[in-house]
Amino acid sequence: MIDFNSGVFYLFYEYVYPSMAKYVRNNKLSFIYQTASEPGSNIVDTSIPVHECTIEYREIPGSAFWPTGLEKNPAARVNPVSQNFPNPVKGTTWFNVNLVSQASVIVEVSNVMGQKIMSLDKGMVNAGLQKYALDGSQLSSGVYFYTVKIDGEAYTHKMIVD
Repeated sequence: MIDFNSGVFYLFYEYVYPSMAKYVRNNKLSFIYQTASEPGSNIVDTSIPVHECTIEYREIPGSAFWPTGLEKNPAARVNPVSQNFPNPVKGTTWFNVNLVSQASVIVEVSNVMGQKIMSLDKGMVNAGLQKYALDGSQLSSGVYFYTVKIDGEAYTHKMIVD
């Protein structure tokens, strides 16, 4: 862990909601975050007076980090779960799961509130391309997310039910 906000300048500010860019440019890591001179900006229902909050951009040299656990030539990770088709769904929809090796597969459907609507435990599934169907006729119209858990790794896609 590295504290990027150590030093006297940072003592009187609150830093919340950080987000880091996906790629490194010019050997620098790019961040945006919210700052405020009053603590508690990220707490709801407080008696903290209205105060100014800003969104800041910051670059940190990549040399500040020691890489760990990186392979010399890492293979590109491919999402083994396809987008469902048809989408929007009217009745049944299908998606593919491409397994490199035998794995435990669980399919979960959640609404936009994050509530689990459906869960299908497929058990141990052999390697190769598998095609799964979801019955959307039991779902109300709206936006849902289906998550496929493969040996603990989760892959999520958006599904619209018409």
